[in-house]
This record gives sequence, structure tokens and C-alpha cells, in this order.
Amino acid sequence: VESARLAREACDEFSTKDKPRFVAGVIGPTSRTCSLSPDVNDPGFRNVSFDELVGVYMESTRGLIEGGSDIILIETIFDTLNAKAAIFAVQQVFEDDDVELPIMISGTITDA
Repeated sequence: VESARLAREACDEFSTKDKPRFVAGVIGPTSRTCSLSPDVNDPGFRNVSFDELVGVYMESTRGLIEGGSDIILIETIFDTLNAKAAIFAVQQVFEDDDVELPIMISGTITDA
């Protein structure tokens, strides 16, 4: 909340009618992945669930909105299931809280 609030204050201070400033609330990557095992000896193991990620992403989204973000940026996603969890969470917050902001996604493509 506080980082978005500080960014909002800075934007408001320097915004003009001709040059508005916007706050991009960033949801960064996690250290956990839903679709890849962290243990090469146990490829079926997952150290995080989809629902756990959704909860974390929802909490982050609410804080960024409360702080005054104009856009939500889901950043550096390398796992498509994590991306799905993040998008689902953001849209769920929008629906629950009757808010809608633009969403941007920054993805990373790894070698197949």
C-alpha cells in the first residue's frame, strides 16, 4: 500500500493537464512456480498451489489499488500457470471490489 501511495503522491505533484502521470502497481514474480517442480528428482512435486498464488496475488492487488495505482502490471511471468493465477486474482479483486483498471503483463519466454 505504502509504495503505491508514495508513487501516487509523486505523480500528483508532477502531473499537469497536458502531461498526466500514472502509477503502475507492479506485481512481481514469485519464487514459486505452479507448473514446474523445484525438485528434479520428483517432477510431480509442487511447492505452491494455484489457490495459494491466487491469495497472494489478490492481497497484492488490493494493496496496490488502495495505494492509488492507475494500472496493474503483472511482471516477469515465466510460468503460464502463475500468469493464469495472477490474472484470475486481479480480475477477482476487480469484481469483488467493483473496480476496474488496465492490466499489463510482462512475460519471459524460456527455451523449450
